[in-house]
Amino acid sequence: MRIMVSIGDLYPLATDQINAKRRSKMAYVTNEIKSTVLAALKPIFKKYGIKATVSKGSYASTLSINISAGDIDFGDTYQQVNVYWIDDHYQGIAKDFLNEVLKTIKTAGEWYDNSDSQIDYFDTAFYININIGKWNKPYKYSKKVSLGNIIEFKALKELGKLQLVYVK
Repeated sequence: MRIMVSIGDLYPLATDQINAKRRSKMAYVTNEIKSTVLAALKPIFKKYGIKATVSKGSYASTLSINISAGDIDFGDTYQQVNVYWIDDHYQGIAKDFLNEVLKTIKTAGEWYDNSDSQIDYFDTAFYININIGKWNKPYKYSKKVSLGNIIEFKALKELGKLQLVYVK
């Protein structure tokens, strides 16, 4: 007696048995995760002089960081940061800032990634988006230059003006 079984028939059974425990989990950002990550990121934003928001993205499977203005020169175009290529695409203080943000998100949000793309299986706590500017509103770069304790010039790149501020 000969039994014909195709690989396609066996694959779902093997996958179901291996991943039965993980099946109930899916990428999801709760309000608690969002609040925890925001609280952890606030000191970093302050340290680097960055204005940003933290929000739940599409279908609550994504945590989005939207950087709108700050003291780091990211250029003046909208950018979606590829979190896997930060070290190759950024340098200096921009690279340090983005790596610190990513590390903090992963630590504070209890992020994990057990995905296996070879078998088309994706198991992650949530996806991470970091955006610099918006598609309709570019990032605002402001550079601070201090001259002793007397005056501080703040060059606003998007306005092309200088603002004089007296510091006591």
